[in-house]
Amino acid sequence: MDLKLSRLDYFTLQVLVGLYELKNGTCLAVKLDVAQPKVSRALSTIREVFNDEMFVRKQYGFEPNELAIRIYPFAKKVIDGYQQIQLAAQNNCEQKRIVNIATLDYNTNLLHRSVVAVSKKLALNTVVNIIPWSDEIQKQITSGKVDYSITINPVENDKIMSAKIADVKKFYIVARKGHPIFEKTFGYSDLISNSFVLINYARVGLKKRAIEHYVEKHGGTMDIVLKTNSLNNALSFVSSNDCICISATETVLEHVVGRDDLQYQDTSEFWATHVMADLAPAVRQHSQYLQGRVEGDIVFFNELVLAMRDGLVKLQKCLSAINQQDSLSSIEEHH
Repeated sequence: MDLKLSRLDYFTLQVLVGLYELKNGTCLAVKLDVAQPKVSRALSTIREVFNDEMFVRKQYGFEPNELAIRIYPFAKKVIDGYQQIQLAAQNNCEQKRIVNIATLDYNTNLLHRSVVAVSKKLALNTVVNIIPWSDEIQKQITSGKVDYSITINPVENDKIMSAKIADVKKFYIVARKGHPIFEKTFGYSDLISNSFVLINYARVGLKKRAIEHYVEKHGGTMDIVLKTNSLNNALSFVSSNDCICISATETVLEHVVGRDDLQYQDTSEFWATHVMADLAPAVRQHSQYLQGRVEGDIVFFNELVLAMRDGLVKLQKCLSAINQQDSLSSIEEHH
C-alpha cells in the first residue's frame, strides 16, 4: 500500500503529534500560532495519507485511535529531530556573526584587528566581510546591506550614527625605491615637476583632493596620471615607474613598510605649514568616521570605535619605532 508519506511535512507532523497530546484542535492552533482551518487541512492530509480516521471527534475534542497511538512515538521522534536541527542551525548562526563593513583597502588590517579584539571582548565568533566602499554607502547602511563603514567627512544623516575615529594628520609620498624625490625635502616645485597617483579616499561625492586645490591656487598644474580607490593598485603602479603616490593616514604605511621595491617619506610638516594652512577651513580638515545604522548594535559599534582608536595609537607607536630605526641605520651608513 502506497501511503504517500512525502505529504507528511513538518507542520503536518506537528498537527499529528499535537492532536495526540492536546486532543483539541483549537488549543493546538493557538499553540502553533496558526488559524484553525490550517489545522483542519493538516488533519485531512493525515487521514488521506494513512487512509484512516486517525483521530475520532468527541464532544470536547479528539481521541486518537489505535493506528494513531502506534504512529505517535515515531512521529514524535521525527519532530524532536527537526527541533534538534533547528537548534543546531540557530546556535551556528549565533556563534558565527557576520559583520559587513565597507572600507577601502588601506584600512583593512587595522579594521580586522579591531573587530577581532571587540569580538573577543564580547565573546562573539565574528566573520568579517569586507565590502568595497562606494559613493552610495549611506544608502547601503540604511537599507541594512552594510553594517558599518569607514568614511572621510561623512554627510549627516539622521538614520546613521557616526563617531570620529581620528583626524587625518599624517601625509606621505610613496615611490619606487631609489627615486630621486627622496634625495631632497619635498616642496611645491616637486608637485608641478612630477607625475602623481592619487587615492580616492572614502569621501561621499567626487571631490578634488586638498593638494589639487593648493596647486591650482598657486597657478600650477599637477600631472595626475591615475586616480584609484585601491591602494594596492596605486602601489603596484608606482613601483614600476617614476610616478609618485600621495597618501594619507598611518594605515597606508602598513602596506608599504617591509616592501623592498618601495620607499616613503613623511611630508606631514609640508602639508600642515603649506597645503592645509593655505586652504579654506571647509577643505582643510579631514577626519575618519565609523558609521552604522541607528537601529544597529550600539554596543558593538561603540566598542569598535574604541578598538580602532586604540589600534591606531598602537600603529603610530610601531611606525615611529620603525622610523627611528631607519634613521639610525641611515646615519650608520653615512659614517
